[in-house]
Amino acid sequence: MERHRFYQNSLTVENNIVTKSTSIKIDISAINLIMEQNPSYLPKILSVSEHQIKYEYIEGIAVGSYLKKSKSLHKIMEVQDFVSKCWQDFHSISKNHLPPNQYLYYQDFHLWNMIYKDDKIMLTDVDSFTITNKVKLNTTHSYLYSQLEDIICSTSSSHK
Repeated sequence: MERHRFYQNSLTVENNIVTKSTSIKIDISAINLIMEQNPSYLPKILSVSEHQIKYEYIEGIAVGSYLKKSKSLHKIMEVQDFVSKCWQDFHSISKNHLPPNQYLYYQDFHLWNMIYKDDKIMLTDVDSFTITNKVKLNTTHSYLYSQLEDIICSTSSSHK
């Protein structure tokens, strides 16, 4: 399932609760599955329906902004490790809880959908989870790796 890049949505934050309403259907099965696993890299999901999700607000700085400011190759590697660990976790959840050839998939991995909080990285945009039979890492995550590459190149050139 390919994620639509442009769609109508609204996002509000009130009393430390994010309410996101979207014109694209949310995969409730995927959200329920990830909620059951309760990973430490996600905010607590409070409720979900076909077109709305509520979850706790995470105060922090977007990883993309943080990396651009810090220009730390160590932190860039930390983000790459985080993404790899998430993928391992999604694979494990898929293997243990889904039929063969079905995968838990986070469709919108990029540096501005991750937050640094207390030296820990958390994913945001939690409605981006889906269960699918097609995972296209080469196209779906090219944007994430392009962002990291841009930051690495700017970091390397600033250290000359």
